[in-house]
Amino acid sequence: MSEHGVTDHTPAPGRMRRFGTIRRSGGSQGVDPSDVSNEGELMLQRVRTRWAAGLAVAAVTGAVIVPTVDGASSKTVNTTVKVKGLPNFTGTVSGKPYGSGKVKGKIDLPNLTATLTYKGGNVRIRGTVSDASPIKGTWRTTGGTGKYRNVKGSGSFSGSFSGTAATLKFRGKIKP
Repeated sequence: MSEHGVTDHTPAPGRMRRFGTIRRSGGSQGVDPSDVSNEGELMLQRVRTRWAAGLAVAAVTGAVIVPTVDGASSKTVNTTVKVKGLPNFTGTVSGKPYGSGKVKGKIDLPNLTATLTYKGGNVRIRGTVSDASPIKGTWRTTGGTGKYRNVKGSGSFSGSFSGTAATLKFRGKIKP
């Protein structure tokens, strides 16, 4: 006992204090306070129950969220871009995954920036040209609008110049 008449429940150094035991008459659905021989054990069991319930909620939430994220699986990019007027260009885009549209952008070696406009929104890309003859490089999305506002993707491109025109093939993966 302490000087104030309160029992000190701190375990001695090097020794663990053990709470009372639980007498169970069946299942593991919870703890009946009348089955606990010590108030500390009841508190510990409540913490364990809440922790387990939290894990269950997290598991259920994860089961709902993860398929949504995975459900937006990546699609193959196999797109042809035909442009005129270099370094500032305009042109057409066609192919997978979004179909036909328009493109405008700029090539300022080694950088390429472009906005691809489709029905329903735009996809912005940025690329790096690693070789100019024939054209080769890599690209990645930098954003989008409309139904493409959460677009993420990357890949490579290759193509050729003919005067102030170019035809580029874009390949890679994209998540709409």
